[in-house]
Amino acid sequence: MGVTRYTMIDLDTVLDQIERQQKDPLGLPPNCTSLDVARAIYQNPSMPINTRLRAAIAAMQFEHPKLGVNVVVDGKDWADRLDAAIERSRLAKLGFVPNNKIDRGEARGLRRL
Repeated sequence: MGVTRYTMIDLDTVLDQIERQQKDPLGLPPNCTSLDVARAIYQNPSMPINTRLRAAIAAMQFEHPKLGVNVVVDGKDWADRLDAAIERSRLAKLGFVPNNKIDRGEARGLRRL
């Protein structure tokens, strides 16, 4: 009779665990995000492989950002910018090269305090 009693207690414990897992098989907190759910699914070896793969594909775009190019253009299209570059080249050939020197005016002596 002692063996049966321990077996029933163990069986009740196992059934309670199964019932808890059926309510929430992933064991996630109520405030988890959709990315947390996807991660829990694809990291769970008891899930079917096709389910795990779909979850991994869904999570991938959030875990590994895409490489991209950001361009800031000052409102001119490509043709306008090309025309401006050609004009600068033409002026440079004629000797009109802009400089970045600052006109500082006349030098004055230092004033003593």
